[in-house]
Amino acid sequence: MRYSLLEYDALSYVWGSLKGDRQILCDDKHIFVTENCEEALRHLRLVDRSQKLWIDAICINQGSMAERNQQVNLMGDVYKLSTRTIIWLGKDNRMTRNLFWEMAVFVSRFLDIFESQWFSRVWTLQEFVLSLDPVV
Repeated sequence: MRYSLLEYDALSYVWGSLKGDRQILCDDKHIFVTENCEEALRHLRLVDRSQKLWIDAICINQGSMAERNQQVNLMGDVYKLSTRTIIWLGKDNRMTRNLFWEMAVFVSRFLDIFESQWFSRVWTLQEFVLSLDPVV
């Protein structure tokens, strides 16, 4: 169970350019964000209700090196305590979305391999690491 005073979704995305040149309105203030951030916001916007999003470029004062350094230490908690993390891969692209889900299934199945007893023994891992050409 997660304990958070505030329910919010966290956005995982890449900025693209380092400087925001797209103006948006956030809490009655005009701020500049990158094109990729703006696209994510437009795509995720709910027309029937408000939502709380944690977006690094908006929630962290990018003009303050001290605040940025402090926030870096909190990033793990930001994502752990979020209701969910929205992964923005870019403009809607069915192939990218399908590939992402296929990759998630692959990783899940790959992790199942580590349930084998072979991975629970130090010497077997040592044999693998020391081998020049291990074959499975």
